[in-house]
Amino acid sequence: MDELRPKSKYAVYFRILIIVISLMFIVILYRWAISGRANLINVYSDSIITCNVQQGPFSDYMTFSAVIVPFRTIYLDAYISGRVDSIHREVGDLLSAGDKILTLSNPNVIMDIMQREAEVFEQSNYLRNSQLAMEQSRTNLQAQILETDYRLHNLTDDYHRKKGLFEKGMVANAEFKSTEYEYEYMLKKKDLMLLTQKQDSIFRAGQIKSLEDGLDRMEQNLGFYKKNIDQLVIRAPVSGVLTSFNAEIGEQISSGKKLGQIDDLSGYKLEIQTDEHWLNRIRAGLRGKVTINSKEYTISVSKIYPEVLNRTFTFEMCFDGEIPDDLRQGQSVYIEIVFDSTKDAILIKKGNFYSETGGSSVYVLSENGKYGTRRPITLGRQNSTQHEVLEGLTPGERIVISGINIWDKKTERIQIH
Repeated sequence: MDELRPKSKYAVYFRILIIVISLMFIVILYRWAISGRANLINVYSDSIITCNVQQGPFSDYMTFSAVIVPFRTIYLDAYISGRVDSIHREVGDLLSAGDKILTLSNPNVIMDIMQREAEVFEQSNYLRNSQLAMEQSRTNLQAQILETDYRLHNLTDDYHRKKGLFEKGMVANAEFKSTEYEYEYMLKKKDLMLLTQKQDSIFRAGQIKSLEDGLDRMEQNLGFYKKNIDQLVIRAPVSGVLTSFNAEIGEQISSGKKLGQIDDLSGYKLEIQTDEHWLNRIRAGLRGKVTINSKEYTISVSKIYPEVLNRTFTFEMCFDGEIPDDLRQGQSVYIEIVFDSTKDAILIKKGNFYSETGGSSVYVLSENGKYGTRRPITLGRQNSTQHEVLEGLTPGERIVISGINIWDKKTERIQIH
């Protein structure tokens, strides 16, 4: 009989190695299967919307929802504080320019005016008294000059007479010198009085001018305070409809408080609030059209508000030429704005894939339509119904553009039943 030999230890190691490799292969297959199922979801064909990728002309336009608003809105503010004394109009009233809306009362305004009037009266009296005093001073100085002229006239004759006699030795030296000194004194005195008269005249003119300017300023201030009485009555600055008003009898109104608004109904404009995506494309002067009661009207962008709130911004458009007659404030209409001329491009229809993925990917269907594989794409311009595709899709392919619960980032494939 043959003797049994013990198995080689290398054969045992080899079998163990085969078992380990097999187990690792099974684990890898299992994980691959689990991973594939995790990235694949089943959907029903009636829960998705598909479209064909096409090559064709792209019309660069967009339809926006707009609201008819008054061409101009005037806000009513309280110029000065006061208590509501009477209310003359109500919300919805049709106003003409100048109509009374509200009357305030403020005793402090009356007291201020009385005080200013007293100050003006006092300043006016001071000006008149100053003018009178200056006139009296001028008259006195003029009289003194006349008196000096008279005395100088007499001294001149006496001086020349005694000078001639002195030169002939007929008048004593002391007598002549006394007359000479008095004559020279009167000459100097007259020169000094004339200089004083000139300087006083300049000073009086400047002082009177300063007083008159001060009185003018006080009268202007008084006029300003008197206007406050008129501002206690809130009037309509323009004709229109009082669309907002907030005040009650006896209420204390602070200066600058917004009381309401008047809508000027002499014209209308269109106000559009839309996604910030369009902010860089909307520009002043851009033309569009709107259809109202089966008639088309031309419009253009007149104003853009650059502030973005909640990812939206606002712009306004005005009618070019003819304005519809039967517009109503708050009426909603659809407008169409053309951004560029028609060009050839790769096109797909709009769907909720844009809002769900930001337009970064879509599912491309297999030839039999049973599977869809996620593919990254790059979009360009868009209009009301289509997107322009820049990269990622080829004309003739079919894609999923809308669906429920299929746009999760982890989902790479869908199976359609």
